[in-house]
Amino acid sequence: EASIPPPHPAHPLVISFVIALIVVSIGITTLLSAPTESYIDHYTRYDHLSAGPKMVVHLFVLLKTSAYYILIALLFRDYRRYRWTIVFSVLAICGYETVYSFGSRILTLTIILAAICMYHYKVRKVTLRQGAVGFLSIAALFSAIELFRSLEFDLSAAREAVASEGAGPAAEFGAVFFTGFHLYSEREQGSLPPRELPMFFNDALSLIPFVDHVDWHPQYWYARYYFPDAAVPPETMGPIADSALWGGEIDLLFRSLLSGALYGWLMNWYLRRQSRWWASVIYAYCFATCVMTLKYSILYPLGLLKILLPGFVVLWAFNRLFVRSRL
Repeated sequence: EASIPPPHPAHPLVISFVIALIVVSIGITTLLSAPTESYIDHYTRYDHLSAGPKMVVHLFVLLKTSAYYILIALLFRDYRRYRWTIVFSVLAICGYETVYSFGSRILTLTIILAAICMYHYKVRKVTLRQGAVGFLSIAALFSAIELFRSLEFDLSAAREAVASEGAGPAAEFGAVFFTGFHLYSEREQGSLPPRELPMFFNDALSLIPFVDHVDWHPQYWYARYYFPDAAVPPETMGPIADSALWGGEIDLLFRSLLSGALYGWLMNWYLRRQSRWWASVIYAYCFATCVMTLKYSILYPLGLLKILLPGFVVLWAFNRLFVRSRL
């Protein structure tokens, strides 16, 4: 660790540019969105667009998301100077994404985890007790958001629901594990619907930008056969459900071994490069999204190749042309 040089603070113009990139991306994606009134509408807000505008939206969604992680990593390079900016930025991003998506919590969760990751490695180690308190706080907050979302954000209805049924945890158990139990039951009975081989390679296919990945996505496959009337897939497909489609328990064993090997390699890779801003962005993204492997796929963090690259390219070009600072 002594041989690792300390991080060089980012130039204020670079940080200002990243913030501007977020604001512009939000503006463009909002202007091109159809009117939305519900959580389901959020997932279909761009369906009315033709191919060209859809590509524009897709690009700016990627730029916005990558800029979130880049901003957090750059601010933590000078924590003493930007500590209140970090607090405001994380709260603003989480608040905006929760409201804009009508209660979707995935991106909000990953932004919080990315900030915790950077705090742990750049400022002070997070203790087990602090982690437990933080976990319970996030769980309570997300459970409240889910309750409000299910009642269409009607405060009086939420009060009545809590008064009559009590407060309960978010229903993530069902969202994460339901399809796995269901498909293993179907597998045991020999009644699994037909699967097409490209579905097995969905993680790699999903990295191709500007392509509709619905046809080979296991989640959409599941919806087509079991929820054909749903506007969007109502359930997710994690590694347990995916293994039920292919090799069963042996398949699941190999997925778990591969997951452990990949994250072990990632940890060693980052420790040797933690003074570099781009390495911190990559590691913070993987740290923040590793929890999503239970919900989607063990290779879910590979999305960084598509999500982070646009932001990296734009920031590199801006710094090279206008600032010429050491990042």
